Amino acid sequence: MDDPIAAIAVGTAAFSVSLLTLFSGFGPGTLLMPVFAVILGVWLLDDPLGINKVAGGAMVVAGLAVINIHFSRHRRSSPAP
Repeated sequence: MDDPIAAIAVGTAAFSVSLLTLFSGFGPGTLLMPVFAVILGVWLLDDPLGINKVAGGAMVVAGLAVINIHFSRHRRSSPAP
């Protein structure tokens, strides 16, 4: 795509549809939006990928891992009704 606005619109629409369908049961998955935005920016807009963007993405993914580990332990330790 040569038009950056069209690329952003298509990427946003695709991500929104995937959130509604694929990740509907995965609430913290919506927190990956900045990571997908950087990936799409590098891929579609030739945005430079610096160490700060990689480190930020790693922090987002690490935070999601902490959230998922906490909730999975909490669900397992809860008694069944």
